[in-house]
Amino acid sequence: MNSITDAHALLWHLYWPQRLGRAAQRVFSDADAGQVCIHVPAVVVAEAFTSIPDIFDRLIVAETISRGVPLVTRDPVIRQSGLVSTIWD
Repeated sequence: MNSITDAHALLWHLYWPQRLGRAAQRVFSDADAGQVCIHVPAVVVAEAFTSIPDIFDRLIVAETISRGVPLVTRDPVIRQSGLVSTIWD
């Protein structure tokens, strides 16, 4: 069964798997083995892995990471974060 993860479940799986419930541990284990797919929404990436304060910028960065493409932006916070490759100068 494929599923979608929330930010805390993903972080717990990666860093503190003992915090997950048994069923959640099984799902992540099955996904690690390639038996199921756990989808990670862009907003989860934004919530879990970026330190950018503006929520809309976080979502843009998350989408950029998700697609694996550079971001065309002049925004100094995004550019200085080093989270994504940017195009400007």
